Amino acid sequence: MFCLFGASAGPPAAGWFRALEPWYGFLLGTTALFVLVAFVSWLTMRHIPNNKIGVIEKLWSSSGSVPEGRIIALSSEAGFQSELLRGGIHFGYWRWQYVVHKAPLVSVPQGKIAYVYARDGEPLPPSQTLARVVPCTNFQDARRFLVANSQGLRGQRGRQRAILREGVYAINPALFVVITENTVYTLADVHDPMEKAMAGSWRTELVEQNGFDPVVVGAPIETADPVVVDGTIFVDGIGLVTVHDGPSLRPGEIIAPSVGDHVGDPHYHNNFQIPESFLDAGI
Repeated sequence: MFCLFGASAGPPAAGWFRALEPWYGFLLGTTALFVLVAFVSWLTMRHIPNNKIGVIEKLWSSSGSVPEGRIIALSSEAGFQSELLRGGIHFGYWRWQYVVHKAPLVSVPQGKIAYVYARDGEPLPPSQTLARVVPCTNFQDARRFLVANSQGLRGQRGRQRAILREGVYAINPALFVVITENTVYTLADVHDPMEKAMAGSWRTELVEQNGFDPVVVGAPIETADPVVVDGTIFVDGIGLVTVHDGPSLRPGEIIAPSVGDHVGDPHYHNNFQIPESFLDAGI
């Protein structure tokens, strides 16, 4: 009886293996396919956190490199691309062809302003101090900044006339350096140290001059009392404007004439807040 029981009952594990034997090929094939898909996804997938942007650097391209005198690619050349990756998962950026640099969004605190320096664009002429204003969605559209608009104008490299007001912006740091009161936004692992030091020195100068605070004219100002020795009084404030760009004064003039100061004027500059209108009024 013992022998009969032993003959009819084999090892339990062997029974399971024999039951799964027809599925070996399917399981191996599915596992291999999963590993292949995961590997290909890793090669082409990029994840950008929602509080950052992705700056695309193309390592090689059949279109060649960017033309001489430019640093941003506009026609799929090798180099930094004008488009950004926003928060989320993106496919199609093979690791052997692309490097994606993650950078923070630009944040301008409430009640402050920020300044912008462009690393690419048309060169400034000798008579111009600050770069012209071109529509580019507050510097968030790098391609629109670099490509000529309907008037045949495109952005210029150097310090910009346009400023950024409070808010959060998705700006390409490969093209623009943004200077706020607390931070200089650059492409940290790419920009030249001398370039970053230059932007840092500008930030220091602006902080010393309260350059990140909007100008308030008319608030009481404490000044020396002309009657009481060592005394002080509060007087109403006025604003004196010095312009570093635009046409020169006529011979014999020491104060520039008033232009564009009426709301109905086509060159109304709203108390020097629209620099393009002010400069157009003086042409």
